[in-house]
Amino acid sequence: MTATERDGMTRDKIVEDASRLALALGLGLCWSSEELVAFCVSGLAAAGGSTYLYTVYLPLLALAGLALAMAPGISSWVLRPATRVIALACGVLGVLILALFPDRSLAVFIGVALYASGVAVVNVLWMRAFTASSARDMRRSIVMTAVATMLSLVFWQIGNAGALLAAAVLLALSIGAYGLSSESLDEGTRVSGVTLASSGMKDVRRWSAPIGVLILMVGFGFIQYTAYHYGAPEIHPVSWEVFSHGLAVALLAGAVYGPRDGEQALGFKIATTLMLFSFVLLAVLWPSVTPSAALAAATEGMLELVMLLALVEYARSRGIRSVRPFGLYLVLVAVAQLVGCGLAVLDHMLLPSASYSMVGLALVACFIVTAIWLLNDKTIAAFLWEGLARGEGDSVGSDRRQTFDDRAQAVAEAFALTARETEVMALFAKGRSSSFIAEEFCVSNNTIRSHILHLYAKCDVHSRQELITLIDAWE
Repeated sequence: MTATERDGMTRDKIVEDASRLALALGLGLCWSSEELVAFCVSGLAAAGGSTYLYTVYLPLLALAGLALAMAPGISSWVLRPATRVIALACGVLGVLILALFPDRSLAVFIGVALYASGVAVVNVLWMRAFTASSARDMRRSIVMTAVATMLSLVFWQIGNAGALLAAAVLLALSIGAYGLSSESLDEGTRVSGVTLASSGMKDVRRWSAPIGVLILMVGFGFIQYTAYHYGAPEIHPVSWEVFSHGLAVALLAGAVYGPRDGEQALGFKIATTLMLFSFVLLAVLWPSVTPSAALAAATEGMLELVMLLALVEYARSRGIRSVRPFGLYLVLVAVAQLVGCGLAVLDHMLLPSASYSMVGLALVACFIVTAIWLLNDKTIAAFLWEGLARGEGDSVGSDRRQTFDDRAQAVAEAFALTARETEVMALFAKGRSSSFIAEEFCVSNNTIRSHILHLYAKCDVHSRQELITLIDAWE
């Protein structure tokens, strides 16, 4: 092995490790930024700050997701590198407006609108990035997203201006991390030949579990709005937030890494039971709502990420590289919470007395019981581990994939590659990392790196890109 080959392998390994770290933390940094902005906006004096979370932020997030899901032109535009700069500019500008003009309603509206637009783009970019990772990296990234979200708790006590500045920095770090991980993602997408034509969501056969999850999110929206507007939260909520985030991470880790049998449903059953118990606490402890809100937030945080995991599994199984299904995810999550908020408002309008919450609690508790019935062992298994009823894959782009595979096979025959080296080359040239390939073949990373070195030596190339160029140019 020459010094050039060793340097190339070392460089590839450093880039791969940095990309994996960025993938694990990137979305969590974005969500930490969102939590800080939500915390700061809810405390603003302008027109009751928390109102902006429900009348501006969530509706705009849903509209942005709808545009990304329904308009192919917009979803393609989002993938351009310049879009990240625009998203960062919108997010930072929105945060600056909120910090400079916290007592002016119009300024707060504009600031929240700008920030929501930028964050929506960053969210779908990271969700799409998950589809290019191995199953192990993807699950680790989902759990680390919940862990990284806890960074927001560090900045809660430094005042609104400092917290908003921290939110801007976290958003910038998230976009920077995406830039670090996007090289391997873009490379894999370019070679695979998968187009952005269709998300194939119409082929999903099992909707029971997703509907159950969305119903639970409606319950969370009800409790969150009640806590912000009608309850009497604790003076020092940080300890409850730490409890809430920690519980969410524990529930999520149990659901993601649990065995794929009847015990798999246990995490969901615990989550639904906790959501139902949070309604009991709200009724018993009223007007103190913090314990109830903490349990509901933990459950909702776990379910959001489990739903994202299932959607990523579905996209990976069909080779989808579009942001469109993830735009739909933003719509569903935002609309579910808005429905819960609407129920809380309607309940208060109909029965504005001190005991008004009981009717709403009974109604939403019925929804939760329905969700528990929908989330049974079979629907959870199909939802989480079968990629939302895996299909055979879109036919769009299959001709290009076949052409590339034929050329790769021809290169393998011309350079006398072994059968395993040919299999490794097919995945490596499509942008897959050595850890992904190792997991596919149930071998160590070192074994795969050894195969890649042999590929380089036999084909007289020194990098992945040279290998791709060789295959593309092969007659």
